[in-house]
Amino acid sequence: MNPEINKLDLSEKISLLLKSATSQLHDEVEQINIMSKSKPTIDNYIDYLKVLFKIFIPLEQKLLNYSEWKQNNFNFNLTKRVQHLIMDIHNLNVNKNEIIFSTNLPNIDSFEKALGIYYVLEGSSLGGQFLFKKMLLNYSDQLENKLNYLYGFGKETFKEWKIFIDNINNYAEINSAKKIDILNSALETFECFIYEFNEVKK
Repeated sequence: MNPEINKLDLSEKISLLLKSATSQLHDEVEQINIMSKSKPTIDNYIDYLKVLFKIFIPLEQKLLNYSEWKQNNFNFNLTKRVQHLIMDIHNLNVNKNEIIFSTNLPNIDSFEKALGIYYVLEGSSLGGQFLFKKMLLNYSDQLENKLNYLYGFGKETFKEWKIFIDNINNYAEINSAKKIDILNSALETFECFIYEFNEVKK
């Protein structure tokens, strides 16, 4: 078990546990993310999208295998976001066939682990709203129709996040013994992002 999880009171809501367990890794991602600078370049943005592509595309295919999304009333938004990501990469004239998938992907062998991964991927859409405004302000003409992923669901993004949080809390309350799997999987997903962002900096 990850040492961060040992510190937690597992009787708390899973959303609170996830926020607490991943806070240190979340901060580390923010520090090394090439889009965190005050004025990222368009090349920075392209590298950022490539990192997402390396992680999102292979994970989406695996996450789709679980029928439990529908059975437990989850809105599975990842496919739409992946479509936006592919569109942006294409519109930026990047050859997606030359992007190699991450070799550090989190392990998925249960729906609970899928939930932990989805928590991180879906949560990234919140930061995407801030990055969208930043890039639009600096490069509105050059990035026309190339910010679809960051825009996401626009004003509905935070509403969709709240719906997901309510659902994951309900699911974990019923399946409380599986909270550790959700937490471990979220931590592995953050570690994957850290690895890939560090690779960009080399």
